[in-house]
Amino acid sequence: MNPNNQEASAVNVNTITTRKRSSKVARRVSFDRYLRIIQRQIHPACKISADSLRALNSMVGSLFKRIASEAGELAKKEKRPTLMPRDVEFACRLVLPMELQIQARAAGDKAVEKYQDTLQHERVQREHAQRQ
Repeated sequence: MNPNNQEASAVNVNTITTRKRSSKVARRVSFDRYLRIIQRQIHPACKISADSLRALNSMVGSLFKRIASEAGELAKKEKRPTLMPRDVEFACRLVLPMELQIQARAAGDKAVEKYQDTLQHERVQREHAQRQ
């Protein structure tokens, strides 16, 4: 394989290339902010060490990578270029243990419902503005 080849066979979730004036800048994807928010919601009096946060960040990144790759494979089998919510749901079923599957599905359903409500609210506001 040619090392100068720009095509990658796998996506590295730890770095994302972004465009900035025609040059690519790699930035590290981190879930630290979200992990701290969840930790404060569950145990507001406790703190989390940097080492523990790094370990959790690694676990979440690895899990995200496994779910994303499995969802991509499912979409590829269906001969679709786009991931659908159904692909992610089935990937979670394949990757996660039963209790986490239930929690993930409930959270995903809630997020999709909230998104659809937002779209409907914006549509109603546009229609109301057009009437006036």
